[in-house]
Amino acid sequence: MKKEKMISALVIIILSMVALGMSGDGGNVPVVPKKEAVNASTQGNIPVEQTENVGNKNDGSLKVSGAVKDRLGIDTGMSKEELEKFKAEYDKMDRQMFPGTHTSMLYDSKIDLNKADEFKKIGVDLWRSGVPAADKTYKENTLYSDIIVIGKTIGTEKIDGVYTYKIEIEEIIKGKEILNHKLGEIPQYIYYPGSNAGGNEEIVGETKPILNVTALYFFGFAEDLQKNRRWIQKRPESTLICNEDSSIVYEKYYEQLKSLAWLQNKKDKSENFKNLQKDIEENIVMKEKWNEAISIVKQIITINKDENFYNKSFKVENKK
Repeated sequence: MKKEKMISALVIIILSMVALGMSGDGGNVPVVPKKEAVNASTQGNIPVEQTENVGNKNDGSLKVSGAVKDRLGIDTGMSKEELEKFKAEYDKMDRQMFPGTHTSMLYDSKIDLNKADEFKKIGVDLWRSGVPAADKTYKENTLYSDIIVIGKTIGTEKIDGVYTYKIEIEEIIKGKEILNHKLGEIPQYIYYPGSNAGGNEEIVGETKPILNVTALYFFGFAEDLQKNRRWIQKRPESTLICNEDSSIVYEKYYEQLKSLAWLQNKKDKSENFKNLQKDIEENIVMKEKWNEAISIVKQIITINKDENFYNKSFKVENKK
């Protein structure tokens, strides 16, 4: 948080210098925050199951008559006893694969542990499941999000008594069945509260999202979504912006790109400014273009196939 405040302050200084035509470097230049965090935390969302009568095995569709429902209200196709056994087997495999880092996040997100190696090849290390949400990459957020959409934040709106940001949906990448199940329709818009939004308080005192720019949005806690509560929590600092040249950048670093353009064009840079430019280029500028990133997201979703989660088997290998 301290580093981000320092960077934000530096961005303001640089942009001010651009506006005033200043050429001096000023004081010390802070270091750009790295893309990924190294410390893990134990956080996860505990599912709530609704018990019904025993039903048939889920074939991947949303509704199976008579079964225990998961946290999203989706039928598992299992009785209470069957689901408890399923969870126990999953947890056992989880602990064997990732000893000492166990949280409920992998299970809650319906992650296929059998695909751990495939995930790693594409850039998702399940060892990092406990890393704070704000430090996860867009690839990781793909696995841990309930709903993912491409769209544009077009403004604010008070929805169901809460001041929210309004996204016009261009494409639903993940969670279409959840939206339809929760809302009874596929919506044209999706809403999320600002970090300070709530009740009758307007959204104030926070960094505003980038408006009217195509972006990839990641949402969690879809269990709270319902017809009379049509807003949902966006995963912290996860939004991926598509620039005019199809390059991509996390929204939280969007303003830094303006600083980078200024730095790249500035002559006679001090060593501090040269180092800052290098840090931004290495840690904020991303190699993938927009279409490649979207393709990777869809590939991760295809590998995981969470719609078939309750039909999968998670067995611990006996060590010889």
